[in-house]
Amino acid sequence: MGLARFQNAVMLACMTQRPNTKAIPSDLTTCQRLIKEQVGEINKHAGLLHAQTCLVETQSHTIDELHGKSKQLQLEIKTLKQEQEELKLQVKLLIERAFGQRSERYLSDPNQLLIDFGDDAADAAEGLAEAIDEAGLKEQPTVIPAHVRRKK
Repeated sequence: MGLARFQNAVMLACMTQRPNTKAIPSDLTTCQRLIKEQVGEINKHAGLLHAQTCLVETQSHTIDELHGKSKQLQLEIKTLKQEQEELKLQVKLLIERAFGQRSERYLSDPNQLLIDFGDDAADAAEGLAEAIDEAGLKEQPTVIPAHVRRKK
């Protein structure tokens, strides 16, 4: 629509200009030849104008399509960023769960008895055995029922 207005403005500007009367030949055949040349030029320019109009329309459609794709990609980027943040949070929680402090590992409680393992592993084993004996947690022999097959 803007191009059509521009075309009309150019046509009106050309129509309002006064023709150069010195350039118009007085001979009829020369005038006809000049008119035919001008008609050919006008047709050539009309063809160029039509090609340019088609090009502008094609580019306008391309711009509209690219604008739509741009909006779609922006939404996809936003969604992917949200998903990335959620995954980062999950990774953080998993790392904390795997390597973070756990309450069952050690609680600083003054009522809890401490075991002194000494300096070497033999003392540690004896200390554990004593602690088990004191607590009454001796291992009971495992009784296997008669109907269960035993591995050889």
